[in-house]
Amino acid sequence: MMADEHRRSRRTARRRRAQTISRHGPLQRADLKLSLAIGALRRNRTARRLAEAGELADQPPMIAGCLSVIAAGMLGRERRLRQTGWRMLAAFSGATAVKTIGKKSIARTRPWKLDETGCYQMQSGGPSGKDWESFPSGHTAASVAVARAVGRDYPALEAPGLVAGVSAGMLKVVKGDHYIGDVVAGFLLGLGVEALTHRATRHWLK
Repeated sequence: MMADEHRRSRRTARRRRAQTISRHGPLQRADLKLSLAIGALRRNRTARRLAEAGELADQPPMIAGCLSVIAAGMLGRERRLRQTGWRMLAAFSGATAVKTIGKKSIARTRPWKLDETGCYQMQSGGPSGKDWESFPSGHTAASVAVARAVGRDYPALEAPGLVAGVSAGMLKVVKGDHYIGDVVAGFLLGLGVEALTHRATRHWLK
């Protein structure tokens, strides 16, 4: 009985999902469909566990990483390393602040909600709360900003850092927390904010 009910619920969600997606333009339709296809991987236990690695780009680990680099630079009397740590912290703080403004300004429901219920909305302002904070990807924005900051002093580390940042964002797509469009927005936001923080701090971080 419960299995039949679950199947009916899934069929209803699929029907609503298809109707919801069809109401949007080609670009947004592609974003929704591809993101849901990637998100379907989370039904695999291994993929689900792998996706947890994306949480390394969450705020506590990122702050700890920035402070560790600053501390290592101070203890080792490595001026360049200490400077890199401060660059990282400035870029991270800027990206976090701007993504928070973005999430409050543009409400977008999470992919898992579209997948499970067929409901999707994206609008200016609107409701707040975790379910409505898909756009932009803060994990991607912060990771990319920090990677770019590291690249100012250690150019060879920038490309791997950017790849890691995008990977963190895509793992959140697997979890059903973000659409691909959110990751792209986070990537661009991270680059832009880091450029601004670098410009603002370049006189004392030389």
